This record gives sequence, structure tokens and C-alpha cells, in this order.
Amino acid sequence: MEFAVLLPAFIALLLGIAEYGWLFFHEVVVANAAREGARTGVTRAPDDAEDGPTAAAARVSQYLAASGLACAAGCTVDARDSGASPERMLEVEIAYAYAPLLGFVPTPAELRALSSMRYEVQY
Repeated sequence: MEFAVLLPAFIALLLGIAEYGWLFFHEVVVANAAREGARTGVTRAPDDAEDGPTAAAARVSQYLAASGLACAAGCTVDARDSGASPERMLEVEIAYAYAPLLGFVPTPAELRALSSMRYEVQY
């Protein structure tokens, strides 16, 4: 009798754990992709063929694909320069459309991450 009363609550708890675990995995991957893209962009030399924002956006897409999160139509990557030397910065912002694993508990529709780093070589 007690098992029949507690089973729905236990299943709901397990489904919630699975859903939020999936959400946190996506949040970590998106945040790391933004950081990885910014790091790639700021280490570019002034004479490289690819500028910082272009290299950063390419690295973000590569990182997301390697992690199993394809940056398809529901994903935008905005890599931009800001400031002037000696305070020149690169900002990488990702907006990723999150698809719930089960849809059992409320989750955000979009995950966002922003990473900004100062260029190593100021020019």
C-alpha cells in the first residue's frame, strides 16, 4: 500500500533528476564553448589570415559539435571585438536553443553564455 503511494513521487523525482542533469550538461558545454572560442580568438597573431572573431566562431562550432551539440538553426554565435589597444577585448556570446530530454519539468527554452578575454597581443 505504501509503495503505491510513494511510487509516483519517486518516479517524478527520478525524471526531474534526469532532466536537470541533461540541462546542466548543456549549460556547461555551452559555457565552455564560449570560453574556448574566446581563448582561440585572443591568441591570434596580428599577421594571421583569420581574425579573432572569425577564429572564435569557428572554434565554438567545432567545440559544440565535438560535444554532441550541433550548432544548427537554433544556435547563434556572436564574436566581436571591443575597445582599443591596450584594452582590446574579444567577446563571444552564444545563444543555444535547448531541447528538453523528457519535458517533464520546466526548463529554459534558451541557454546563453558570454565569455570575454583581453587579446594577448595588442595591435
